[in-house]
Amino acid sequence: MILPPESDEQVVGSVVERISQPVSASGGKVERIDRWGRRRLAFEIDRHQEGYYLLVDVSAEPESMKEVDRVLSLTDQVLRFKALVKAA
Repeated sequence: MILPPESDEQVVGSVVERISQPVSASGGKVERIDRWGRRRLAFEIDRHQEGYYLLVDVSAEPESMKEVDRVLSLTDQVLRFKALVKAA
């Protein structure tokens, strides 16, 4: 996902917490959080030319990922996100 470039640990922590709540409610867990940091965007998003990239690896049921998609689309701190579901 891409957060605003001025995101600090508090913003990153709140976004990860918002993801982990529906995942843990369905018995899943957050496997890994990879902070790529501040990088230049390929194109401008909401008048931002840079963004804070964050990769979150989650192990959960596909149904709970629908809730994660909904939560991320409603979160103001997230500029863009992409959720991929890997079949077992």
